[in-house]
Amino acid sequence: MERKIDITIRSYDNYAQEYSDNIAKLAPIEKLVEFCNLLVHNAEILDLGCGSGRDSKIFIEKGYNVTGIDLADNLLKIAKAQVPKAVFSKMDIRKLKLGFNDDQFNGIWASASLLHIPKNDIPETLKGLRCILKKDGIMYISLKEGIGEKYEPDLRYGTDAFKFWAYFTFNEAKLLIEKAGFKIIKAEINYSDSTYTTNPWIEFFCKK
Repeated sequence: MERKIDITIRSYDNYAQEYSDNIAKLAPIEKLVEFCNLLVHNAEILDLGCGSGRDSKIFIEKGYNVTGIDLADNLLKIAKAQVPKAVFSKMDIRKLKLGFNDDQFNGIWASASLLHIPKNDIPETLKGLRCILKKDGIMYISLKEGIGEKYEPDLRYGTDAFKFWAYFTFNEAKLLIEKAGFKIIKAEINYSDSTYTTNPWIEFFCKK
């Protein structure tokens, strides 16, 4: 399984600039604004799986303090160049306790990041996220709707761009989030009309 995750990271690195260009105008602005409206002034935000820094840039422009983490070196290079006021680090989102303190962040933005984590690792990963979130902190999560786990080429980037994906049903994801100790304050399925989107998005706003 770890080899599949390593290959997933390598695929993102191999197509980092193309990926950055493709998603540049696909930020979920409505969700970003809703997330920000739930945060305190001058909040500390963790952009989980920040990629090329697209969403981190929006948070910085709104006046928040942003830390972004990812495992793809080339995406982090783009993020650092595009958003110099944010702090970016290479970090595995399953091992957050190694890099962060308990109660460190007011908000966690987990947009399309947990979907590359093996399902067996999701419960402990969610518990780790809850630990580093402050009391009454807010987390946004988006996952791809579907069944099971797959290791397959992302044909948007070619037959050699293999990636590991974890897909979830709405009830499956909801149960995992609640078992980790979060209170779900809003949940919905978003059927995007973007030609880039491969699956409907399951979206949650949660509170510690």
